[in-house]
Amino acid sequence: MVDEKVEVLISQIKKAFLGVTLENGIGLNEAQGIDDHTDKKTKKELSEIDEKIKWENISSSELNNCRSSLHFLDPKGMKFHLPSFMIAELKYGDSGIIFTLTNIYDKN
Repeated sequence: MVDEKVEVLISQIKKAFLGVTLENGIGLNEAQGIDDHTDKKTKKELSEIDEKIKWENISSSELNNCRSSLHFLDPKGMKFHLPSFMIAELKYGDSGIIFTLTNIYDKN
């Protein structure tokens, strides 16, 4: 069960990201395709099934299945998916977002 403080924080996240859409950003499934090194056609097909309007429609299981997508989102994609990942982290503690956003490493 989620405690009252977490519910308040979730409410604030929902308010802060109200109306945010994906626009022409990279979606969850498309980002997974990028991670999997798929071809352009497959990435386009994956993009077509991505949620683009209501980030609230993205389930925790979808986030969990595409957790590596966080590494491949563009700024618009990150802005759109961030509230879903934050809420999943608050509720279940296993979205992977904390590691992704705080792990600093040298790519060289």
